[in-house]
Amino acid sequence: MSDRSDGSSFNESLSVAHDDQGLFLQPLGMASLGRRDSKKLTFEGAAELYWDMLIRPLQGR
Repeated sequence: MSDRSDGSSFNESLSVAHDDQGLFLQPLGMASLGRRDSKKLTFEGAAELYWDMLIRPLQGR
């Protein structure tokens, strides 16, 4: 038995993007699919996205 993992993966990542109004964060992973409110995120919105990803399975949703 080994604790070592040879593969690498991630469930979600954020990319910094911009438009004519300023900078924002965009989710790039599977968790953001189907979410209408996740196209242009603030820092607080990104934190809420990650929190929702953590807490949702624990709540059985």
